[in-house]
Amino acid sequence: MPSAITCPATCATQLALPVGQSECTPVFLPGGIRRLFITEIGNTFDAPGTATTGIDDAAAWTTKMDQAGGSGKIITFHIVSGGVAESEDTTYEASLGRLSVLNRKHTATFKIDEVDDTTDLSLQQMQKCGGQWLTWFETTGGTIFGGPECVECGIAMTFTFNRIIPEDDSDVIHWQATGVLEDLSTFAMVTAAVPATPEPV
Repeated sequence: MPSAITCPATCATQLALPVGQSECTPVFLPGGIRRLFITEIGNTFDAPGTATTGIDDAAAWTTKMDQAGGSGKIITFHIVSGGVAESEDTTYEASLGRLSVLNRKHTATFKIDEVDDTTDLSLQQMQKCGGQWLTWFETTGGTIFGGPECVECGIAMTFTFNRIIPEDDSDVIHWQATGVLEDLSTFAMVTAAVPATPEPV
Protein backbone atom coordinates (compact mmCIF):
# COMPACT_ATOMS: atom_id res chain seq x y z
CA MET A 1 0.00 0.00 0.00
CA PRO A 2 1.58 3.34 -1.02
CA SER A 3 2.04 6.02 1.60
CA ALA A 4 -0.42 8.90 1.97
CA ILE A 5 -0.40 11.53 -0.77
CA THR A 6 0.99 14.94 0.13
CA CYS A 7 1.28 17.93 -2.17
CA PRO A 8 4.40 20.16 -2.32
CA ALA A 9 4.39 23.57 -0.67
CA THR A 10 6.28 25.31 -3.49
CA CYS A 11 7.26 24.72 -7.10
CA ALA A 12 10.83 24.08 -5.95
CA THR A 13 9.68 21.04 -3.96
CA GLN A 14 7.61 19.54 -6.80
CA LEU A 15 9.72 16.40 -7.10
CA ALA A 16 9.41 13.59 -9.62
CA LEU A 17 7.97 10.49 -7.96
CA PRO A 18 8.95 6.84 -8.41
CA VAL A 19 7.08 4.59 -10.84
CA GLY A 20 6.94 0.80 -11.01
CA GLN A 21 6.65 0.09 -14.73
CA SER A 22 8.56 -2.87 -16.16
CA GLU A 23 9.04 -4.19 -19.68
CA CYS A 24 9.71 -7.69 -18.34
CA THR A 25 7.02 -7.98 -15.67
CA PRO A 26 4.31 -5.41 -16.41
CA VAL A 27 1.35 -5.19 -14.04
CA PHE A 28 -2.10 -4.84 -15.58
CA LEU A 29 -5.28 -4.65 -13.51
CA PRO A 30 -8.50 -5.88 -15.18
CA GLY A 31 -11.39 -3.43 -15.11
CA GLY A 32 -15.09 -4.01 -14.62
CA ILE A 33 -16.74 -3.78 -11.21
CA ARG A 34 -18.26 -7.08 -10.05
CA ARG A 35 -19.24 -6.40 -6.41
CA LEU A 36 -20.51 -3.29 -4.64
CA PHE A 37 -20.23 -3.19 -0.84
CA ILE A 38 -22.51 -0.82 1.10
CA THR A 39 -22.72 0.05 4.80
CA GLU A 40 -23.49 3.01 7.05
CA ILE A 41 -21.13 5.98 7.33
CA GLY A 42 -18.45 5.31 9.94
CA ASN A 43 -18.29 1.50 9.59
CA THR A 44 -14.68 1.46 8.40
CA PHE A 45 -11.84 -1.08 8.49
CA ASP A 46 -8.39 -0.73 10.00
CA ALA A 47 -5.38 -0.03 7.81
CA PRO A 48 -3.99 -2.73 5.48
CA GLY A 49 -1.65 -5.13 7.24
CA THR A 50 -3.55 -4.96 10.54
CA ALA A 51 -4.09 -8.55 11.62
CA THR A 52 -7.76 -9.69 11.58
CA THR A 53 -9.09 -6.11 11.33
CA GLY A 54 -7.38 -4.70 8.23
CA ILE A 55 -9.20 -4.21 4.95
CA ASP A 56 -6.87 -6.72 3.30
CA ASP A 57 -7.69 -9.43 5.88
CA ALA A 58 -10.38 -11.93 4.91
CA ALA A 59 -11.42 -12.44 8.54
CA ALA A 60 -12.28 -8.76 8.90
CA TRP A 61 -14.60 -8.96 5.91
CA THR A 62 -16.19 -12.18 7.19
CA THR A 63 -17.02 -10.41 10.47
CA LYS A 64 -18.72 -7.50 8.73
CA MET A 65 -20.43 -9.13 5.73
CA ASP A 66 -24.08 -10.02 6.36
CA GLN A 67 -26.80 -9.94 3.72
CA ALA A 68 -29.39 -9.34 6.45
CA GLY A 69 -27.84 -5.90 7.02
CA GLY A 70 -28.04 -4.06 10.32
CA SER A 71 -25.68 -1.80 12.26
CA GLY A 72 -22.01 -2.53 11.64
CA LYS A 73 -22.79 -4.91 8.76
CA ILE A 74 -21.82 -4.69 5.10
CA ILE A 75 -24.30 -5.83 2.47
CA THR A 76 -23.05 -6.85 -0.95
CA PHE A 77 -24.61 -6.33 -4.32
CA HIS A 78 -22.82 -9.17 -6.02
CA ILE A 79 -23.06 -10.04 -9.66
CA VAL A 80 -23.18 -6.40 -10.69
CA SER A 81 -21.59 -4.72 -13.68
CA GLY A 82 -20.22 -1.24 -13.36
CA GLY A 83 -17.45 1.24 -13.86
CA VAL A 84 -16.14 4.69 -13.02
CA ALA A 85 -16.12 7.41 -15.65
CA GLU A 86 -13.44 10.05 -16.08
CA SER A 87 -13.86 12.74 -13.44
CA GLU A 88 -15.59 16.03 -14.21
CA ASP A 89 -13.22 18.82 -13.21
CA THR A 90 -14.12 22.40 -12.40
CA THR A 91 -11.09 24.50 -13.29
CA TYR A 92 -10.02 28.10 -12.89
CA GLU A 93 -7.57 29.76 -15.25
CA ALA A 94 -5.58 32.33 -13.31
CA SER A 95 -3.04 34.89 -14.43
CA LEU A 96 0.18 33.84 -16.20
CA GLY A 97 -1.59 30.82 -17.70
CA ARG A 98 -1.89 29.00 -14.39
CA LEU A 99 -4.67 26.41 -14.21
CA SER A 100 -6.14 25.23 -10.94
CA VAL A 101 -8.64 22.42 -10.33
CA LEU A 102 -11.23 23.76 -7.87
CA ASN A 103 -13.44 20.69 -7.69
CA ARG A 104 -13.49 17.15 -9.05
CA LYS A 105 -16.62 14.98 -9.35
CA HIS A 106 -16.27 11.22 -9.61
CA THR A 107 -19.23 9.18 -10.85
CA ALA A 108 -19.59 5.40 -10.54
CA THR A 109 -22.46 3.50 -12.16
CA PHE A 110 -23.66 0.01 -11.30
CA LYS A 111 -26.21 -2.26 -12.95
CA ILE A 112 -27.89 -4.62 -10.47
CA ASP A 113 -29.71 -7.27 -12.50
CA GLU A 114 -30.25 -10.02 -9.92
CA VAL A 115 -33.33 -8.65 -8.15
CA ASP A 116 -35.59 -10.77 -5.96
CA ASP A 117 -38.38 -9.34 -3.77
CA THR A 118 -36.08 -8.70 -0.79
CA THR A 119 -33.40 -6.93 -2.84
CA ASP A 120 -36.00 -4.93 -4.75
CA LEU A 121 -37.59 -3.68 -1.53
CA SER A 122 -34.20 -2.64 -0.14
CA LEU A 123 -33.43 -0.75 -3.31
CA GLN A 124 -36.82 0.96 -3.18
CA GLN A 125 -36.03 2.16 0.34
CA MET A 126 -32.60 3.42 -0.73
CA GLN A 127 -34.26 5.20 -3.65
CA LYS A 128 -36.89 6.88 -1.48
CA CYS A 129 -34.68 7.83 1.47
CA GLY A 130 -31.54 8.81 -0.43
CA GLY A 131 -28.54 9.95 1.57
CA GLN A 132 -24.91 8.91 1.74
CA TRP A 133 -23.58 5.39 2.00
CA LEU A 134 -20.10 4.15 2.80
CA THR A 135 -18.96 1.97 -0.07
CA TRP A 136 -16.17 -0.09 -1.52
CA PHE A 137 -16.19 -1.85 -4.85
CA GLU A 138 -14.25 -4.79 -6.25
CA THR A 139 -13.13 -5.30 -9.84
CA THR A 140 -13.09 -8.56 -11.75
CA GLY A 141 -9.35 -8.79 -11.01
CA GLY A 142 -9.80 -8.59 -7.23
CA THR A 143 -8.76 -4.97 -6.68
CA ILE A 144 -10.65 -3.21 -3.88
CA PHE A 145 -11.30 0.53 -4.21
CA GLY A 146 -12.01 2.78 -1.23
CA GLY A 147 -10.75 6.12 -0.09
CA PRO A 148 -9.89 8.62 -1.32
CA GLU A 149 -6.33 8.37 0.06
CA CYS A 150 -7.48 5.92 2.76
CA VAL A 151 -8.77 2.71 1.20
CA GLU A 152 -9.92 1.31 4.55
CA CYS A 153 -12.05 4.43 5.17
CA GLY A 154 -14.42 3.61 2.32
CA ILE A 155 -16.02 6.04 -0.10
CA ALA A 156 -18.81 8.27 1.26
CA MET A 157 -20.91 8.42 -1.89
CA THR A 158 -24.27 10.03 -2.53
CA PHE A 159 -26.41 7.54 -4.43
CA THR A 160 -29.42 7.59 -6.70
CA PHE A 161 -31.25 4.36 -7.54
CA ASN A 162 -33.61 3.76 -10.46
CA ARG A 163 -35.51 0.65 -11.54
CA ILE A 164 -35.36 0.00 -15.27
CA ILE A 165 -38.11 -2.01 -17.01
CA PRO A 166 -36.90 -2.63 -20.57
CA GLU A 167 -39.30 -2.79 -23.53
CA ASP A 168 -37.61 -5.84 -24.99
CA ASP A 169 -38.38 -9.20 -23.33
CA SER A 170 -34.84 -10.35 -24.16
CA ASP A 171 -33.62 -7.97 -21.43
CA VAL A 172 -34.39 -8.17 -17.70
CA ILE A 173 -35.75 -5.80 -15.07
CA HIS A 174 -32.81 -4.27 -13.26
CA TRP A 175 -31.74 -1.36 -11.08
CA GLN A 176 -29.26 1.34 -12.03
CA ALA A 177 -27.28 2.79 -9.12
CA THR A 178 -25.23 5.95 -9.55
CA GLY A 179 -22.79 7.05 -6.86
CA VAL A 180 -21.14 10.48 -6.79
CA LEU A 181 -18.13 11.68 -4.80
CA GLU A 182 -16.76 15.22 -4.94
CA ASP A 183 -13.09 15.19 -3.94
CA LEU A 184 -9.87 16.39 -5.52
CA SER A 185 -8.32 12.95 -4.99
CA THR A 186 -9.37 9.75 -6.73
CA PHE A 187 -10.14 6.41 -5.10
CA ALA A 188 -7.40 4.55 -3.24
CA MET A 189 -6.93 0.87 -4.04
CA VAL A 190 -5.54 -2.32 -2.53
CA THR A 191 -5.39 -5.93 -3.70
CA ALA A 192 -7.29 -8.04 -1.20
CA ALA A 193 -8.86 -11.48 -1.07
CA VAL A 194 -12.43 -10.68 -0.03
CA PRO A 195 -14.44 -13.79 0.88
CA ALA A 196 -17.39 -14.91 -1.19
CA THR A 197 -20.59 -13.04 -0.44
CA PRO A 198 -22.59 -15.01 2.14
CA GLU A 199 -25.83 -16.50 0.87
CA PRO A 200 -29.03 -15.15 2.45
CA VAL A 201 -30.56 -17.37 5.11
